[in-house]
Amino acid sequence: TGTIPLRKVQAFIIRTNPLMRRFGWYRLEVQTMGFDVKERGHKVAVPFGRMEDVLRTANRIQTGLPHPDPLGVRQPDLQPVSKLTIRRAFIRYAVALGIVTAGLWYLWSPGVWLLTLLPLALVAAILRYRFMGWGEDERWLYLRRGVIRQHTWLLPVERAQVLYRSSSLFQRRLGLASVAMDSAGASVTRPAEAVDLPEDVARGLVDRTYARFKAIHEVA
Repeated sequence: TGTIPLRKVQAFIIRTNPLMRRFGWYRLEVQTMGFDVKERGHKVAVPFGRMEDVLRTANRIQTGLPHPDPLGVRQPDLQPVSKLTIRRAFIRYAVALGIVTAGLWYLWSPGVWLLTLLPLALVAAILRYRFMGWGEDERWLYLRRGVIRQHTWLLPVERAQVLYRSSSLFQRRLGLASVAMDSAGASVTRPAEAVDLPEDVARGLVDRTYARFKAIHEVA
């Protein structure tokens, strides 16, 4: 809430949750930077709105960027991440459930029945995959993740401060990588990141985004 300093806009975040999605509602937040604490952080531009309202507001705000997109802000066409992310997530959830079950079984023998929840771990892993995605065009990088609290980042390429590709040990064994873009005012606890892309896709995405970043600023 409050005034949004247009020249200091760094990114747009569209948030929703299962209940809001059911009724077609979304929330638009604008990530800003500034030396004044009142200017930096995330500001709510649309508390509740239809997607067309969210995009219309984001488009008005993005005209304050140094290099506004002449085509305006559009609903991103997202690509899925690798299906191998289902396996990785299921293993994590199953291990966590196993640890909890073992602890309860030690204290209370009926606790072993928690293992009957194992199929739910698979369902959670599949849902996580379905709600993850990434996209790109000449001016924007789009990233989405989250099931209960879904975040879709609309990131102006020109605002990139850090763009990197990373792989954990387990990701490398599966040929996967993550891509993240950092800009001023970004959340430390929930970064804009595409997780578990095929390694060659992640490398290409970083290379293309960096090339676009250079092209925008060379023209300027």
